[in-house]
Amino acid sequence: SPESPIICAGDSLEVSVSGAQSYSWSGSGWISCDTCANVVISADSTSIYNVEASSEFCSISETIVLTVVPLPEATITGDTAVCLGESITLTASGGTSYFWSTGDTSAVLNITPEMSLDLFVSVASGACFDTAAVNVIVNPLPYILVNEDTTINVGGSVQLEAQTLFGAIWDPTQFLSCYDCNDPIASPIVPTTYCATVVNGFGCVASDCITINIDTLCNEIFLPNVFNPAAGGHTANDCFRIFGADCITQMSLTIYNRWGEKVYESSDKNACWDGTFRGQDQNTGVFIYYLNARTVYGETINRQGNVTLLR
Repeated sequence: SPESPIICAGDSLEVSVSGAQSYSWSGSGWISCDTCANVVISADSTSIYNVEASSEFCSISETIVLTVVPLPEATITGDTAVCLGESITLTASGGTSYFWSTGDTSAVLNITPEMSLDLFVSVASGACFDTAAVNVIVNPLPYILVNEDTTINVGGSVQLEAQTLFGAIWDPTQFLSCYDCNDPIASPIVPTTYCATVVNGFGCVASDCITINIDTLCNEIFLPNVFNPAAGGHTANDCFRIFGADCITQMSLTIYNRWGEKVYESSDKNACWDGTFRGQDQNTGVFIYYLNARTVYGETINRQGNVTLLR
């Protein structure tokens, strides 16, 4: 049998001797049988055992030194609660080599779990090992759904809708009736993407976004260079008007005849000149107009041109 066996703490060793008629065991550790040829020994620390073997005419003794190696103490550290879709980092310690239940063999484990699970790691130090386990909890994300992308006219508005069981916070906050309510009114003057964010009781965060586009005619402001007044009512070209004026917030339109006399003036972007002055129809001729306007974007428009009145 070996004279200097090595075992891990908590293990035992079977020892066999032969060649004699009787045996006597003694030692500082545990022995399963004091007089047997085959015994099991164990100890909490390194121990010395002695066996004396006797026959009819002689006896002999032998010493066994049992070396006991302490077990490694496996530990796992790291946050074991995570929100769905997030990664988690766990660190094992206590040994020189590691084997996780995921198949990873480094001390540090990075995973993105899709559901709650139990994780195990076997920590080895030489031939001895210990095991540690943790329960990883994957918390659900809060549910949130906002209405679909939309387009509004310049100066218009739309109600945003966040379907959720939690209080939504909107970002950005500009042009919203409220930023901390689920259904604010949005009145942006430029294309804007609004995102609603909610947090549940687990601290998990979810967001959903809506883009509001602006249907603007500011780049399509048009004043015709000819019009033909007709008796009664205003049709497409029977008066002089501004086309594409939806984004104008304030304006002044002034029209002069060729003698420099002011024949028309208005600050109403939807109004139009019917070709009369002081209740009298003006004759066919060329008139000069001046337009000064300001848009919802803060832009200033200054235009001057000629328009021909036909009878």
